[in-house]
Amino acid sequence: MNDRLRVLAGRYQLLAELGAGAMGTVYRARDRRTGRIVAVKVLHPYLSSNQQYTERFRREAQLSVEVDSRHTVQTLASGQDDRTHFLVMEFMAGGSLETRVAVAHAAPRMRFSSTRRVQLQ
Repeated sequence: MNDRLRVLAGRYQLLAELGAGAMGTVYRARDRRTGRIVAVKVLHPYLSSNQQYTERFRREAQLSVEVDSRHTVQTLASGQDDRTHFLVMEFMAGGSLETRVAVAHAAPRMRFSSTRRVQLQ
């Protein structure tokens, strides 16, 4: 099925793939109840039949709900639609985590380097 047409749990319409990792794929999606744009992480289908991976995915969902920090995205929901396990998170526009981390790490180094040069002069 075309992912753009796929709706999970009758609620989350997958709109576009944002990226993929070892355990799953992350999509930009629309919550059909609220109209809100969210990020939905879906466990890879080939891992869905492996109890070790499904349990690990469930633990990730449970733990992420407990984290309340301005440094992390908020987990909104998790669930299972047929054999598809998914995790719903707030959507953060502005690029990938990899890009955000690279930019964040570059800025402090530039400031530190400039500060150090001034102190040495």
